[in-house]
Amino acid sequence: MSSKTVEKKSEDIIEAEIISEPISLKKIIIPFSEFGKSQHYIYLGFEKIPFRERHPIYQKILKNEFADVINQCK
Repeated sequence: MSSKTVEKKSEDIIEAEIISEPISLKKIIIPFSEFGKSQHYIYLGFEKIPFRERHPIYQKILKNEFADVINQCK
């Protein structure tokens, strides 16, 4: 029997076990430490960002939210 045949049979056994057993959410392991390795910038709230440098959508939402107050101050 060749090693490929043995590997194929072991893969079939593993697949059969996976399919036959119900999935238990208690046994699932999520490596949260791997999620923290992202290089994306996340705004933490401590930085001082002038309003004119904020994202245009944020500016529109904020202006819309306080439109009445802005109009009263003019």
